[in-house]
Amino acid sequence: MREFRSRLRAGDLLIGAGVTFNDPLVSDALADSADFLCFDLEHVKRDPAALNAHLMAVRGVSWMQLGSDFEYLIRSLDEGIASLERVKRVVTTTNFK
Repeated sequence: MREFRSRLRAGDLLIGAGVTFNDPLVSDALADSADFLCFDLEHVKRDPAALNAHLMAVRGVSWMQLGSDFEYLIRSLDEGIASLERVKRVVTTTNFK
């Protein structure tokens, strides 16, 4: 995660993918060529066991980390951000310090 943050601060181009497939082989195939993967738990029907299979598929990759507020961020963007307080929370959630 430190390398990811350093590269982000430096303005490097970071390439990632949103994983919407249920097959963990997709995550395995993408892991070595992406800087990050985003597992959508809101728009894709995926139970905890399926997510765990994806995480196991990328367990050897040093950059993997889940953001705890990702679902809140996606829901905020989908619904439209209606308040300044919500905007601040979304910005804080996506700010990699």
